[in-house]
Amino acid sequence: MSTISQKIKAVVDLGLAPSLKREGFRRKGTNFSKRDGDLLQIVNVQSSQHNSALIPYLDEGRFTLNIGVHFTSVAKVLHGTDPMPADPKEHFCLLRRRVGMLMPAEADHWWTVTSRTNIEDLAAELKSAWHMYISPWLAKVGTVSGIAREIEEHPNAIGGSLATAAAAFIVIGQPEEASRLVNRQLEDLRAQLATCHPANTALLTGYIAELRRWASAQSLPGLKESE
Repeated sequence: MSTISQKIKAVVDLGLAPSLKREGFRRKGTNFSKRDGDLLQIVNVQSSQHNSALIPYLDEGRFTLNIGVHFTSVAKVLHGTDPMPADPKEHFCLLRRRVGMLMPAEADHWWTVTSRTNIEDLAAELKSAWHMYISPWLAKVGTVSGIAREIEEHPNAIGGSLATAAAAFIVIGQPEEASRLVNRQLEDLRAQLATCHPANTALLTGYIAELRRWASAQSLPGLKESE
């Protein structure tokens, strides 16, 4: 492990790990996960691929946080089975966010570490990010209805589709809401299809057909006919 990687680990150990441990998260490497019945929450520490671990002569590294929320019941409705591995990974989560998207600027955010970085000061920043932005967001989306509303409010954010929100509404017994979101996604896809590059036509057409097949299999009411 390079000196920069050791410093990043020290910042995480001091600024993030204690708070997550108190909340019941378990740590494995750079992943922290917490299961509570149907709910799975994950916080992942991602280091930049350009950190000095890969380029030894650089005296600088960066890291950010990826946050994921997952419900087994929703995944089974959406996929037929839950693809989450036994050793949970953030990129399998139904709803995902980078920490910067939870901050006021709503932009990608990376912390920079150099040989001159004060570990205690940066750890305090990380601890503040957890308490001010990450923990409140996890509480907001800690229910199936919570992730449905979050996805509906931010349909273009990375991680989480309107189909996922529809599956969540099915789980909580609101098929009409699920139908509304499926119809909305179909409308969006058809609009994209009308203006997309010809190379993407087959992909979008296939996704529209797949979404309609899935919705029909759920016996959703009020689905609009294909145009």
